[in-house]
Amino acid sequence: MKIDHIGLWCRDLEKMRQFYEEYFELIPSELYHNEDTGFRSYFMQFPKGPQLELMNQESMAGTVAEGIPFGLAHMAFSLGSEDAVDKKTHQLEMAGFTRIGGPRITGDGYYESVVLDLEGNRLELTV
Repeated sequence: MKIDHIGLWCRDLEKMRQFYEEYFELIPSELYHNEDTGFRSYFMQFPKGPQLELMNQESMAGTVAEGIPFGLAHMAFSLGSEDAVDKKTHQLEMAGFTRIGGPRITGDGYYESVVLDLEGNRLELTV
C-alpha cells in the first residue's frame, strides 16, 4: 500500500497549477473537465512519490464547496487491485466507518471508494 495522491480544492486552478509547476517543478497532467458537474482537476507529478491533485468546481463560491472547505480534500491510498479496494471498503464499513462513495470507476479512470476516517477526513481507496 502507498499514498497515491493528495487532493487540494483550489479557488484559482490555473494559478495553482502554475505555482506548483514554477516553484516545485511538478509536471501537470492534461486538464480533466467533467462538463456535467463542472469539476476540473490536474494531477501534478513529483519526480518520485505520490501526486498532488489540484481541483476546482464551477459551482464553488466563497470558501466552501459541497460542505468542504478549500485546501486539503482527501488522501488517496493505492491498494493494488479492485479486489483489494472492495475488501478494504467492506472491512472499514463493517468496523463502523462511513462509506460516502463507490466503489466505482470515476470519470478520470480511477477505481475508487471513499470512506471517512475517525475525524471525518476523506480517504480515497484506489487501485
